[in-house]
Parts: sequence; C-alpha cells; structure tokens
Amino acid sequence: MRSSSEQQLCNLLHAYEIGALTDEDRERFEIHLLKCDACYSSVKEFKAHSDTMVRSELIKGTVSQGIAETEPKGSFEKLRRYLLPDVPVIFRPAFLYLLLLVVLIPLVISMIQMRGTNIESVQYQDLISTRSAKRTVLEKDLSNQATLTFFYPDARHNRNYRLIITHENGQVIYKDENYNMFNEYQTGAINLDIENLTPGRYNLTIKDPELGDQREENVYTFWIE
Repeated sequence: MRSSSEQQLCNLLHAYEIGALTDEDRERFEIHLLKCDACYSSVKEFKAHSDTMVRSELIKGTVSQGIAETEPKGSFEKLRRYLLPDVPVIFRPAFLYLLLLVVLIPLVISMIQMRGTNIESVQYQDLISTRSAKRTVLEKDLSNQATLTFFYPDARHNRNYRLIITHENGQVIYKDENYNMFNEYQTGAINLDIENLTPGRYNLTIKDPELGDQREENVYTFWIE
C-alpha cells in the first residue's frame, strides 16, 4: 500500500510527461521513478504520446492550473504542511508527541538551569570629593555588590596608580598597587564586595607613585550602612 506522499507523486505522472512540472516537482518525481515500477513503466509507455502532447499549450496550461489548485494556499497552510506533513493516520499521534517533545525538552532544561542561577543586583556610585557636603552611601540591604567610579586628574591609561580603601578605624579593606584601568576621561572604577564590611565611613585614596610628593593624593569618602 502506497503512502499518501507517494500517491501524491504518482498523481504527477502525466504532468511530468508533458513538462508541466516546476523544477522542484520534476526533481522529486524523477527520484520517485527510481522506486516506483508502475510510474516508470507508464513513463516509458506514454513517451511517444507525451512528445505529441507537449506541443499543445492548451493542455500544458490546463494541467499546470490543476497542479496550482492543489498547492497549499497562504503562509499558514505552508507552515502546517512543514510542521505536520502528511503521514499515515495511525502514526499521527506519535508524530505530534514527538514534535511536542522536541519543543518542550529544551524549554524545560532552560527553566531548570535558570532556577539554579542567582542573579544579584549591583549598586553603582560615583564618588564625590570629601569637600562636598553630599554623602555617598552604599546600603547593604540593597545589594552586597557595589561598583565605585572615581576621577583622578591627568590620569593616563595603562599607567600604574596606588588605590587604598581604609575604614575610619584604620583597617585597610582594599589595596591595589598597580591599578591601571583609568579611561581617556581620567575615570576609573572598581568592584567591591560589601557583605562582610563593617558599617561606617571609608576613604578611597588614589596616588601616583611616579610623582611621589609632587602630587597630592586624591581622597574620596563614602559610607556603608
């Protein structure tokens, strides 16, 4: 018993013989000929007749119109044919289940992976000189991670500077002797984990070691609450 797709190809026999098929349909039918003895025999038997019929533009037009009427109409129908091809009725439930599995399994895996991902917010603060009355505050209740940006006049990119952060009790909680991440606008930034830091006032000191005492240190103050 022929499948529905094979039967559809068999129905293109006479259109193939008079050259009314598109290039794509002709290629599909010629592949079909290799495994369908009935169509192959019919093509040989009617070869002489098809040579005469192909000269008739009326016959070619009629057959081409009939083929066009059987083609799927609109994008939705083409999509349906692509996602749900014609398969024997007994196999359709299994095909639908397989299609659902192909779609749902990657979705479920992604959801499981996302459940194990902890996305934490980050506080961003521009430090202001201690000469300003405005306080820069990092709140531990908001986030344990903070990014501090700061300005150092005439800072050069890829030149090493000394950065030190100290608590008001004198404890050094951050130190980098070779900080070289200033951009073209003399602005730098560091990431700070404040989860275990003691609340209070902190000073960020920036120094150019190459200039020594010729250049004053820049000091920025912020609070952790």
